Amino acid sequence: MYSKDDLEEIMGELLNQIKETVKRDLETTTSMSALVLEQVLAAADDSGVSIAVDMSKTEDAGVYFAARGAKAGAGAAACG
Repeated sequence: MYSKDDLEEIMGELLNQIKETVKRDLETTTSMSALVLEQVLAAADDSGVSIAVDMSKTEDAGVYFAARGAKAGAGAAACG
């Protein structure tokens, strides 16, 4: 049987492990996405294709979640 203090310590350690894992996975995903984007832009440039990006739309979370549909939009309200 575990005491309340034991469980709080175990749960605290588990929370820290989860946070570290999520942070590492997010950093990995971000890096991989940047590499894919770099390859796409290089291929476009090599093909003579001009690409313009409107950063104001990219930075607008509302546009992002609207593009993902109603289910993701509901998640946006919970995150925001």
